[in-house]
Amino acid sequence: MSHTLNRKTTLDYLKLGDINQSNLFAYVNVVFELGNFTIAPALRLDYFKFMYEDQLAENYTLQAEQKAVVSPKLNFL
Repeated sequence: MSHTLNRKTTLDYLKLGDINQSNLFAYVNVVFELGNFTIAPALRLDYFKFMYEDQLAENYTLQAEQKAVVSPKLNFL
């Protein structure tokens, strides 16, 4: 992010850095048939990782955030 003149000339950098992000997931599904009914439980796991390296800082700084989310699901048919 920067201040520019006529969208072509950079006057000043507000933010300058490298961004790296990852998203991994796993999904498991099982189907149980009970007569006329079907029960289908499922589970999804998401893992997110975001990293930002600030190139304007005098010292090396790497800002990172990571999170895992579990999402259950249950279907009745």
